Amino acid sequence: MVVEFMKRSFSEENSLWVYYYLLLQIERTDIYQFNNHKYIRKMKSTFCILFYVKRIAVKKDGTAPIFCRITLNGTQTSFSCKLFVPLDKWDAKSGMATGRDVVSRHANSEIKKIRKNVRKHYDTIFNGLGPLTAERVKHSYLGFDRCGRTLLQVFENHNKDYEQLVINGIRKEATYDRYCCVYKHIQEFLWKKYRLKDIALEDIRSNFIADFEAFLKNKKGCSNNTTCIYITPLRKMISIAINNGWLVCDPFFNYRISIQRKDRVYLTMNEIENIANMQFTKFRKNYELIRDLFVFCTFTGVSYIDLKHLKHKNLKLIDGELWLCFNRHKTGISCNIPLLETAKEILERHKNPDKAQYLFTLPVYQTLLSGIKRIVEKCGIEKDISWHTSRHSFASEVCLLNGVPIETISRMLGHTDVKTTQIYAKVSNTAIRRDMANLAERLKRL
Repeated sequence: MVVEFMKRSFSEENSLWVYYYLLLQIERTDIYQFNNHKYIRKMKSTFCILFYVKRIAVKKDGTAPIFCRITLNGTQTSFSCKLFVPLDKWDAKSGMATGRDVVSRHANSEIKKIRKNVRKHYDTIFNGLGPLTAERVKHSYLGFDRCGRTLLQVFENHNKDYEQLVINGIRKEATYDRYCCVYKHIQEFLWKKYRLKDIALEDIRSNFIADFEAFLKNKKGCSNNTTCIYITPLRKMISIAINNGWLVCDPFFNYRISIQRKDRVYLTMNEIENIANMQFTKFRKNYELIRDLFVFCTFTGVSYIDLKHLKHKNLKLIDGELWLCFNRHKTGISCNIPLLETAKEILERHKNPDKAQYLFTLPVYQTLLSGIKRIVEKCGIEKDISWHTSRHSFASEVCLLNGVPIETISRMLGHTDVKTTQIYAKVSNTAIRRDMANLAERLKRL
């Protein structure tokens, strides 16, 4: 319907006002003449709201989901109303349920509310500036336009910036991979739980965090500690949003999740000796290399990633003793470790020539891990170990059991805090027995 709302002549003194007014209306109007007399009408908008059932998604109980389709100026989009109705009680012509039961009456009531609210958001957008599309009306109704920011948008921007930091060598790639992994989990969670491709920051409440935690544990099979690690990047995105003023309320305010401390597996000195003395046939010589590298890590405390990147320049003579000096790949903390005889013997057997780029030639991690698990099994050791077990064994059995102070162990392991070393280094029963025997001996002298 054409509505004529302006038909008049303008003098020179008010022409400037008309010019600015027309600029504001240009996006919503058709201008037919632009002379002394102007005939302007409102643009005819083809706006339509249609409710339908998705027949290809019928549930086992015979009900189908109700969707709302928005058509506006040649653009079209749909979203789920999160309502279900039996197929035989749906009237496609009226877009309403025909039954008089509780389910049908509830569905019709919600459809009316949705229609009213969608229309309200359309009117707001129509009277404002910006593109007039069905997608924008849908986003406004779902809450995406309230703050102009969504969770996945914040995540994407953060990951792009973090990727550049990784390229520049400021951050670690493993951390970036974890952010990308959590981003994909949130994408999947939003779709499976809410049938959304994104969510407005203002729509995130404490129940969203709890639901995401349940999704990680139940659907993804994550343990409590892994879930805690995956929740941390989400918490960071919320902090970014709050700090930038995009979010007012903190959904993490009353949320609590903590790492569950577990006893670290380590090998005793007898078990280490059994592994070191194990003999292999000529057909299993690759196992000998795996065993020696594991024992080398057990007597130096070097992690797999640091062992992989060791170079000849990391070997230094200090006061006539051979030391291993390097910066940890994980934290960049300096580690200075004097080599014990066992480590020196392994070094002489397996180190590469001086012209080689790295000190050792290592198989891939999975080969090392499966190999050492097989060796431990052959030795009759019933422990579920990883390659990192060598590092725990160095702290607990090689050092702490032999009276090395925990502060010294912390420096050799490259820890920034002694509390971290306390997790690694466990006091064994042998150490307790020895210390109590020394105490008993001193008490006898009193």
